[in-house]
Amino acid sequence: NRGANVLVVMTNDAWFKRTAAAEQHYVMSILRAVENRRYVVRCAATGISGVIDPWGRTIESTGIFQRKTIMQTIAPRTEKTFYTRFGDWFAYLCTMLWIAGAVFERAAFARRKRN
Repeated sequence: NRGANVLVVMTNDAWFKRTAAAEQHYVMSILRAVENRRYVVRCAATGISGVIDPWGRTIESTGIFQRKTIMQTIAPRTEKTFYTRFGDWFAYLCTMLWIAGAVFERAAFARRKRN
């Protein structure tokens, strides 16, 4: 929200070893690209490195524990998405509405049971 035009992730996924966790960690970078509509350049010492476009498509990537040089052209972006502007407020609102609905339903159930 403070003006990042490109997102960069630098990580050492060695503690994941050769499990699916390294791929799951990579997928989180795809989500960051989509929710902010930014290119993500990811450099993982032992995990999956790659370049992800603002729509979540992997342009190029490596495998786990694979050495490779990636050179891609990316374009900095400046527009702000709803998520960039408001963050998790939509999720908080949905959670509050769900809790209110659950409380209302519980109260209605208790009234019906008494009658």
